[in-house]
Amino acid sequence: MNVLLAEDNQINQRLAAAVLQRRGHRVVVVDNGRKAVEAVGREPFDAVLMDIQMPEMDGLEATAEIRRRERLAGTARRLPIIAVTAHAMPDDRRLCLDAGMDAYVPKPINVSQLLASIAEAVALCGRWCGEIDAAASPPDRRPPAAFGEVTALEGTAGDRDLLCEVLALVVDSWPADRKHLEAACREARLDVLARAAHNYQGAMGNIAAREALQQALSLESAALENDPGAAAEALSGLCRAMDMLIPDLQRYIRPPLDDGA
Repeated sequence: MNVLLAEDNQINQRLAAAVLQRRGHRVVVVDNGRKAVEAVGREPFDAVLMDIQMPEMDGLEATAEIRRRERLAGTARRLPIIAVTAHAMPDDRRLCLDAGMDAYVPKPINVSQLLASIAEAVALCGRWCGEIDAAASPPDRRPPAAFGEVTALEGTAGDRDLLCEVLALVVDSWPADRKHLEAACREARLDVLARAAHNYQGAMGNIAAREALQQALSLESAALENDPGAAAEALSGLCRAMDMLIPDLQRYIRPPLDDGA
């Protein structure tokens, strides 16, 4: 299949693209809804994975525009569009379907659910019905304290190398992300804080880093409520959680040598 992935979070981009590419699919990645609409106009796709919250044009707006262009063109073909979103409430699902989407996948992404939703949407649109791979059983080992290895491995279908790539992205991006967040907090740019916190929820959910996820949720909530004091407190909590998380991720990516080796 030729799949368009519209997602502005780098970690989510890497995870979803790798899952599909390793199953033989071609993936084109864009980072906002406007680019998604443009990409659909340039080349044919078999399916679109559409994030909801993106800059310039969100996923709901992009989907509505794609459907409008289909109607104007009078085409009988309906492009399968699958919503991928951190929101998982029934009303959010209804918003996605009402906008013209064909299926709905909540974050953090689960490989089996993602593949099943793509197959469902493509079959529904009469284009393709593919085999759904069952997620491989994760290795039986004790998870580190600050993130859930078993849950994280389920999200990569048991692919430890892919999980390590995702964890390395978290580790490598955190110093710059922290400076960006702290600068936004000092300057009271609460819209920037809310957007960044939302992205971190997806990243932390993917690796089951519960404390960091909770702090990111608190940060987004404080920013959306226009409360600089609460936002600063939540950002401090997120930084503390990441300070505990990063060493665990580094040990998982590069485990220490066994003394007896």
